[in-house]
Amino acid sequence: MIALVFLGSAGVAALLFALDARQRRTTGASVPSGPAEQSPAPDDASAAASPTAPPPASAAPRPVRSARPLERPEEGACPRDMVLVAGEHCPFVAHRCTKSRPPARPGEPATCEKFANEVLCEGALIPMRFCMDRFEYPNVERALPAVLISFEHAEAACAAEGKRLCAAREWAFACEGEAVLPYPIGLERTASACNWDAGPEARVVPSRGPTVERAVAKVDRRAPAGERAGCDSPFGARDLAGNVAEWVVEPINSRTRHPFASVIAGGAWGKGPGTCRALDDGHPPLHRAVTVGFRCCADAFGAGPPRATGRKGAGLVPIVPPRGLP
Repeated sequence: MIALVFLGSAGVAALLFALDARQRRTTGASVPSGPAEQSPAPDDASAAASPTAPPPASAAPRPVRSARPLERPEEGACPRDMVLVAGEHCPFVAHRCTKSRPPARPGEPATCEKFANEVLCEGALIPMRFCMDRFEYPNVERALPAVLISFEHAEAACAAEGKRLCAAREWAFACEGEAVLPYPIGLERTASACNWDAGPEARVVPSRGPTVERAVAKVDRRAPAGERAGCDSPFGARDLAGNVAEWVVEPINSRTRHPFASVIAGGAWGKGPGTCRALDDGHPPLHRAVTVGFRCCADAFGAGPPRATGRKGAGLVPIVPPRGLP
């Protein structure tokens, strides 16, 4: 049982949750609640000396292993609350923006509203096959996604369910598909498709404690998971664009210095770029933000990982979106 801090209720209350994956699956509840957290609020870059606090980043903890095996579904490669992501991933990609708007803040990148119908794909294609949660954690439709969760706690939460945090490469492929879309919904940042461009993002400091509820309520623009039916990726994962950005793992990076293994993928409900390849590796594992959540991945059942075919990217090619996408 892992203790985590969530802001996932409709009233945006700061609660201490006891994560029990079996109970959550049995009851169908989004999250079981507990007493409000009253612990002191440490700085985001340092660990609190309490039984529920993650180890300090300098301790360089070993990779989190699953606390329990993932239950094999009666049929199919993934449990019902996960989607199968399978195909060939292009390692080096470039898109060309044809319509952009100025950045939300000075120094930030511009946001592209429309990309050209072409993509530059280079390098040997990487075969991939894995399962991904359909929704942002707690992976329950119509539940608000969890935020203000550190990378360390996100790893522990996935492990408690027999899963793991998605790798950065996995997250990007689940978002863009084999068509290598810039956004999971296609070439355009359609305003109504996903929960993005909802307002300016802001920090909440401190990121936990008795004052968090009021602070978050002033800036929060999350939508319930799955509310935007048009915000599906080519594989059926919902809200990979907008709503909340998500923690992923970049194994070649470090846990104690930049670039960090704790990487934030995609974008949230604000005006950031939020493309499938948007990554931020500038935050340590204890960082918490009101716009950052996570979802889990797992190895697929059945056939093992596919073998590399030796195929390479074809250079500059037209984008052919999957059927149903613009």
